[in-house]
Amino acid sequence: MPGGMERARSLAASGRYAAIEVFSDRLVAIADDGTTSVSMG
Repeated sequence: MPGGMERARSLAASGRYAAIEVFSDRLVAIADDGTTSVSMG
């Protein structure tokens, strides 16, 4: 899988996030309470 997708898979496996958005330049992880975490690169 492309790098961003593999990183998203790791985040999804953690169970800490309700959704993970994958963009070409960043990942956006969204928690159940709506808070977001952005990972660049």
